[in-house]
Amino acid sequence: MANFNSVAFVYDTLARVVFGKSIQKAQTSLLYSITKESKVLILGGGTGFILQELDKLRLSLKITYVEPSSAMMKRAKKKLPFRTIVVDFVQDTHEAVSNDGDFDVVITNFFLDVFPADRLSEVVQEVSLLIGKNGVWLLTDFVRTDMWWQKVLIKLMYLFFRVTAGLEGNQLLNFEDYLHEKGYKSVKHKYFYNGMIRSDIYKKPGCLATGAYFPPSH
Repeated sequence: MANFNSVAFVYDTLARVVFGKSIQKAQTSLLYSITKESKVLILGGGTGFILQELDKLRLSLKITYVEPSSAMMKRAKKKLPFRTIVVDFVQDTHEAVSNDGDFDVVITNFFLDVFPADRLSEVVQEVSLLIGKNGVWLLTDFVRTDMWWQKVLIKLMYLFFRVTAGLEGNQLLNFEDYLHEKGYKSVKHKYFYNGMIRSDIYKKPGCLATGAYFPPSH
C-alpha cells in the first residue's frame, strides 16, 4: 500500500510546477453534473482541493471523504469550515467504505493510477459496488498518448512515487478498458494538458437510458 505522507507537503506545488492549472481544471470540469442533495464519495481525495470546489457549487451535499494518508488528511481538514457541504472525513482505504451501493456520485481523481494491473479490475469492481442505481462515476486521471515526452514524463512520475511513496503500480494502464469490462460507458469526457489528462462521466450499467441530462460545461 502506497503511503503519500512523505510528499504531502509538496504534492500540490509539484503538480502546479509540472502541469500548471491543468490538473485542477480537469478535476473541476465536470462537477456541474452534480445535483443538490447528492451523496458524494471521494476516494483518494488528497489535500482537499476538491472539497473547496464542491463547496463553491453552493449545493447541499453530503460528502464522504476517504484518504489513507494522515498527512494528506490533515491538510484536507484545514479547508474547514464549508458553507453548504457536510463532510465525513475517513482516514482509510476505499475498502473501509460500506458497500451499500447508495452513493449518487463517486469521484476518483488520480486514484486508479496507483494500482497494479493484477489489482485494478478488483478495485474497479469494489468501487462499482458503492455507486447507486442511477449514480455516476466522475473519473479524472492520466491517459496514455503517443507523444514521446509524455511517455517519459509518465515513467518519471511512476519512478518518483515508487521511491518516495512506495507506489505499487509501475505503468499507466488503460482505465477505460477496465470500466468497459464492468459495463460502464462514458457519457461525457474532456481532455487536458495536450491529451495527457482526461475527465469522464461514467454511468452505471443499465442506466444509460434513464434520460439523465448533462448540461454543457461552463
